[in-house]
Amino acid sequence: MHGPIICIAPNEYSIDDPDAVKVIYGLGSQFIKSPWYIASGDPDPHAALDLFSDRDPIRHAASRRKVASAYSMTALAQLEPFVDQCYSVLRARFIEFADSGQVIDMAHWMQCYAFDVIGEITVGKRFGFLDQGDDIDGIMAAISRYLSYAAIVGVYSEFHRFAAKLLSLLPQKQGGGMAAMIKFANGQLEHRLSTTAVDRADDKHLNLKGDFLSKMLNLHHQNPEKITLKDIFVTCITNIGAGSDTTSISLSSVFYHLCKYPEVAQKLRAEIDGKTAAGELDDPITFKQAQSMPYLQAVLKEALRVHPATGLPLGRVVPIGGAIIAGRVFPAGSIVGVNSWVAHANQAVWGPDSAVFRPERWLVSKEQYNVLDRYFFTVSSNFPAVPPAPALAQNL
Repeated sequence: MHGPIICIAPNEYSIDDPDAVKVIYGLGSQFIKSPWYIASGDPDPHAALDLFSDRDPIRHAASRRKVASAYSMTALAQLEPFVDQCYSVLRARFIEFADSGQVIDMAHWMQCYAFDVIGEITVGKRFGFLDQGDDIDGIMAAISRYLSYAAIVGVYSEFHRFAAKLLSLLPQKQGGGMAAMIKFANGQLEHRLSTTAVDRADDKHLNLKGDFLSKMLNLHHQNPEKITLKDIFVTCITNIGAGSDTTSISLSSVFYHLCKYPEVAQKLRAEIDGKTAAGELDDPITFKQAQSMPYLQAVLKEALRVHPATGLPLGRVVPIGGAIIAGRVFPAGSIVGVNSWVAHANQAVWGPDSAVFRPERWLVSKEQYNVLDRYFFTVSSNFPAVPPAPALAQNL
């Protein structure tokens, strides 16, 4: 096949078509996740499944409903103080580097920032990456190994249990990335759980921190059978594992393109200065205030468009009865998906300059904006079949 449909493996297709998104990922879609997702989960068949790797649509929907309130825009807005604390530390470090003339790896510091922010909002504790500037306990490396493992072994998911077992026997530096990430996250969460164990009957105490763990513990106290301790661990681990990486990639793209295109940085600075002079902005700028800044929003969306945080098709299995996608008939059992990097280069949607970073493309009429946003494949709120962690990263 050719054109908008490319066969990337036996019976597996990458599709570049805006209408395909709703068919494959839309609300009520019968397309279940492909076997590729298996390698992202715990190899133990008896372990609790996370939202990303769970392929059962009914169970996935039930699990998603359990934590939906914690990912609402209202709940995310309440996390601003945690983000502001990390912003203050990052700002101080940048001033320190500027004063000394030190050359820094911006991508590394964005990952430090992302980890500390996700740590704060998830378990109420900043891990200290911003303070030390180093990969504490090799956690960043563990995340990188885990993601590489999931991407590669996902192609041969039937070997996941064997491969994971084999890697767990190797020295930590060479293998076991996924296990290292889970061990680190569990260590933080177990400490927090042990310190609040005596206070679980006190709803006020559980809500005091306002982080995800506090919210989940409160839900657990209200209904232990609905929200189990396993649910709490899995939710927090997913936040740390998926949220930190996608957040740092997105932030790195923003800063990279602002440096590469100084005229864009100048326009953005002018918008900030203008609103500051008018007394419309706080320091730091609040989430609500940022939403009212059209050029800032255009810069953010364009940075995520030209450099999405994920680079693989989110494969789905065609249900019984087959499906017509992009004008082609796909039999049941075929694996289809949309790759955000391909979608965001579609010239029919984004124009002949789709490869160019140009925030102004978002400053159009509402009708034109909606056409673009419909094929903006990074905001999971647009696609109910996608887990909430990327949405968390997007809003951070």
